[in-house]
Amino acid sequence: MKIFSSSVLVPSVLALALASYGAVSFGGETSPQEGKKAPAQEGDHKDDGAHEHGHEGDELHESMEALQQKMRALRKLMKPETKAEAIAACQEMEAAVLVSMQHVPKPAKKLEGSDLLKYQVDFKQRMVSVYGTLLDLQLALDAGDKDKTKTLYRALGAQKKDGHTIYIDEQGK
Repeated sequence: MKIFSSSVLVPSVLALALASYGAVSFGGETSPQEGKKAPAQEGDHKDDGAHEHGHEGDELHESMEALQQKMRALRKLMKPETKAEAIAACQEMEAAVLVSMQHVPKPAKKLEGSDLLKYQVDFKQRMVSVYGTLLDLQLALDAGDKDKTKTLYRALGAQKKDGHTIYIDEQGK
């Protein structure tokens, strides 16, 4: 007997993870870690204009910059003697992914209805995939599996490249 479907469980788990990181609050309440009012609904965020790399809003820009910074640091930490620091960097990247998921970049062209929903869901699914890769990478680092660690690090790079192609390069066209 199946109690929860994955379509209900995965978003619920992510919502709890977001709340535990203080990255989101429900009902537009103030987040205890941020002291800022969280958006009550998808798409209700303030438009702070486009930033470097086509990211809309400060939160998305900052979280993507944090991902980039930690990814560079991680490359140097992927050795047995710095395993704990590498895992910690992955965990910091997880937090940045959770924040990023809340701030879908503005589409290059005007989308409405079903098309807009598909665009938003695609972005979030890609971020969930990055999150999963980070979890797998932590396990590989902990196990000392050099080959798997390299493969997963490269997968993160490919995910980044694909995301930039879709969400940044398309913005410039």
